Amino acid sequence: MEKKIVWTVTAVEDLSKVISYLDEKWERDITDQFLRQLHKQLTLLKQFPKMGSASKIKPDI
Repeated sequence: MEKKIVWTVTAVEDLSKVISYLDEKWERDITDQFLRQLHKQLTLLKQFPKMGSASKIKPDI
């Protein structure tokens, strides 16, 4: 059974900053490549949640 990935407000803000940085420093295809790889890893993590580390801040999630 697939799990749900919970994004904190901070995580969303951080990702937005990373994307902005990549867009500023590199060409758009690098940003797109990063986003494709992130999506791939998140899909794997949803399917196999034990491959990731448990949150030390919120161990119940």
